[in-house]
Amino acid sequence: MKVPKNIEKPSYILGLPLDEFRILAIFFLLIFLVYNISASFNFNLGLSYFVIMGFILWGLYLILKRSSNKKYPGFLLSFLSYKFQQPKKLETSKFKIEIKK
Repeated sequence: MKVPKNIEKPSYILGLPLDEFRILAIFFLLIFLVYNISASFNFNLGLSYFVIMGFILWGLYLILKRSSNKKYPGFLLSFLSYKFQQPKKLETSKFKIEIKK
């Protein structure tokens, strides 16, 4: 049975896996959200804010693109789950080992 190659390939946008591109797009939207919230409180961040955030966004894109070319397994998603979702210490008191005689 022949399997079409497009089923086997993961989705890529601009050279990034789809999941990591979504996080990059969310970061891009957060840049404008922070600017608009600060502007609503009459705190003008100016053009330098966009230049700095543009360089940070560009650097994040290059890091993610390089990690996807090296075929690392979901670099950004693995890092985020390690930092925020996994417990720091394993609780060994819940596990009991019984020896059968």
